[in-house]
Amino acid sequence: MGLFFSNPEYLLAQRTDSISYNNRKICYWGSYGLGYATGMYLLYQAWYKDYKHSDFHWFDDRFEWCQMDKAGHAFSSFHLAKASFNGLKWAGYTDQKARVWSSVSSFFTISSIELYDAYSAKWGASFSDLIANAAGSALFYVQNTSQRSPINLKFSFHTSTYAAQRPDALGKYWYEKILKDYNGQTYWLSLNLHDCGIEKSPQWLNLALGYSAERMINGTSNSPYRQYFLSLDFNAESIKTKNKWIKTILKTFNLIKFPFPAVEFSQHKFTGHGIYF
Repeated sequence: MGLFFSNPEYLLAQRTDSISYNNRKICYWGSYGLGYATGMYLLYQAWYKDYKHSDFHWFDDRFEWCQMDKAGHAFSSFHLAKASFNGLKWAGYTDQKARVWSSVSSFFTISSIELYDAYSAKWGASFSDLIANAAGSALFYVQNTSQRSPINLKFSFHTSTYAAQRPDALGKYWYEKILKDYNGQTYWLSLNLHDCGIEKSPQWLNLALGYSAERMINGTSNSPYRQYFLSLDFNAESIKTKNKWIKTILKTFNLIKFPFPAVEFSQHKFTGHGIYF
């Protein structure tokens, strides 16, 4: 559904003026609802179906997993708002209405996952998750009000040795590990230097600040440690093209941190990486 929201008028194989705005709004919200239902079903199958249910309850998990799950919530909310904005603009909404609706809908869409947690005996609804969701949506909203958007949130993943020790929680198959194994995930704050005011910097060049953690078998034990990264990044959307398929692919690719050399700070020391992903 992210591809649809990024460039819906092309993926629907319609000319911009061939569908009335009312019909486009119906098409957008109908597709959003279908995508939401599909995504929630797949998430339930991948994460929740094998765990016992319980009554609605809250759980304070803000100190677990070195807050990697919170980074994931903010990342998801930010990009859902960003993609939804494109879809709402296509549907005929003004910039301000699209900005508000995309921010609000992304917050409530991602936050609805808390219902799964709330009725799961293993977890519980989390206030800190809601705060992370709000932060991602707010970052999009604030940045979208300016002429430049120098900040992008990105994701990278590499396999870790920890998933094999607890595949039920960290994933057995590669697609489960990408979602569940926080040891292999890194979240990046990617800053476009040109849009930050350094006019001589090429528009494709970003400076990336990364956050990850290691040695996590469960939420709190096993003495996990945090990792901080400094690296360069590639801004895929700086490539100019009139081909809407290519433009959509570039927008989607821009969620992923491009492999570059990186400097890591963790456990009170610096470590260099020839290529980090």
